[in-house]
Amino acid sequence: LFLLFAAATIVLAIVGAYGVTAALAAARVREFGIRAALGASRLEVIALVLRTGLAPVLAGLATGAAVAVLAGDALGGMLFGVRPGDPFSVAAGAATLAGAALLANLVPALRAARIDPIGALRVD
Repeated sequence: LFLLFAAATIVLAIVGAYGVTAALAAARVREFGIRAALGASRLEVIALVLRTGLAPVLAGLATGAAVAVLAGDALGGMLFGVRPGDPFSVAAGAATLAGAALLANLVPALRAARIDPIGALRVD
């Protein structure tokens, strides 16, 4: 049951992060076009979108890891085969969510990198 809820949570996290990043990138089409016209490389545009999308995710992961370690004792009765605050488990969970967030943010970042500067500047 926990595995089912965990899988659903990861899918919802990916869809949510993708939706937010895609909407933010779509709102900044003109900016990306100007950056590209002024000489920004595709890699710089990708890095800009990833930085914007992953900054809140990393802050949330740090907060969540701290809460998981602190709440581990309270939830210790529900953990089987894992001791509360196990660093490997916390790190594995954080790495899984970070990877999911990176995947969700990479698609809009790659789309933003392919923006044609002239076409982006003609958008009303």
